[in-house]
Amino acid sequence: MVPSREAYNVYVKSNMFVRHVIVLLYRVVVNFSKWKIMVRYFFSLLIIFSLFACHPKQQVAISDDMSVVDTVSPRVIPISISDTTYRHVDQTFEQVSYVILSDDVLIGEIVRTLVVDDRIFILDNQNKIFCYNMEGGVEYVIDDYGSGPGEYGRILDFALNPPLKVLWMYDSSRRQLLCYDMFTGKRCQSISAAYMAPERMAIWNGSFFFFMGNHYNYPDNSNMHYSLFYSISGAKIDKSFFPHDQMSEFLFSYGWEHPFYYNDDKLYFINNYGTVVYLLTSESIRPLYKVELPDSLPSDVLMEVTPSLKLMQTRYSWLLSNAYETDGILNLWFQKQGYYYAVYYDLSNDKIIYAGKQVNNIPVKDLLFISQINGVYKNTFFSVVPSFIIKYKIDENPDIFPEDLKSLTEESNPVIAFYKVKR
Repeated sequence: MVPSREAYNVYVKSNMFVRHVIVLLYRVVVNFSKWKIMVRYFFSLLIIFSLFACHPKQQVAISDDMSVVDTVSPRVIPISISDTTYRHVDQTFEQVSYVILSDDVLIGEIVRTLVVDDRIFILDNQNKIFCYNMEGGVEYVIDDYGSGPGEYGRILDFALNPPLKVLWMYDSSRRQLLCYDMFTGKRCQSISAAYMAPERMAIWNGSFFFFMGNHYNYPDNSNMHYSLFYSISGAKIDKSFFPHDQMSEFLFSYGWEHPFYYNDDKLYFINNYGTVVYLLTSESIRPLYKVELPDSLPSDVLMEVTPSLKLMQTRYSWLLSNAYETDGILNLWFQKQGYYYAVYYDLSNDKIIYAGKQVNNIPVKDLLFISQINGVYKNTFFSVVPSFIIKYKIDENPDIFPEDLKSLTEESNPVIAFYKVKR
């Protein structure tokens, strides 16, 4: 029995590619409709094929004119350093919650922490990715390091694609991108990344951004002499930005921070040795903030003063990083004379709250402890706070601390603390 044309018309609307296939097969089958078994066989295959072909996949088309926007002037953020210790941090931030990470598994030195969909994801320097729930329980650990089948080498970085509920990691040893289910930790697929050697990665709106600060792996391939690459699928480079200059040849072995910063519904980027915070989208790369560091490091000094330890002894400020923003407050880091400097800038009132190297809060009920800001989640800042810092704060004012924090030891896993801006 040949299907009715009405049923056929409804069926083909599901997918453009399937439509062309069905049109061709429909004509063939109708001409041989006396072979009823063949007809049923063909249309059974078509139904199965369409189920696979129409499976939703997130694919964002890149704009043909995607570029670094140079017609917009970024907002200037002037920074002046305070020599005082910032003790009354509770005047700026209020602690809304904290998550004590279970000690059922041991976390090494933390490389990257992301908080998405009520899950905490941590990559450590032992090539493991830990997933915790918001109660601190371990959901799973990805620990497939090795040289055998199904295993990976060095995990340099990872990123999340929340709409598709997947986690991607970059294995720099085998030059591949590995995909895992975000909620189970089970591997889904892999993509060869032999075409590049990135240092860091991010995913935004379903597509990939890769950072490559130098081109030592590709000295003769000018197509790879860029700092930022955009890829729709991860399988190839679709766009390249920020051509390498002479500063890209300089390798600094201390104090590198991640160049990509998730701010809820925004993704920020800071290039190597740069002082501009960019907003990344699939349509454009827009300069957002121009940070005026005190005694900002000139490029000629960077190239002349070596080795890197000697450069750290100069009076210059450099290595801007950790651009996190929520509720009108911009957080930044930079380095000067071997120290990290924290910056809290009030965008609403266009003024510095604090810029210095000594953030040491007085523990009060509204703010038991605080550490450097590591991200933004649901309009709150969050920090990865080492347990020894909490033990130190407990010694300052033990009466205000709850028992679950007092039970921590200096060897305990860190605590993830969330802060809102105090208004």
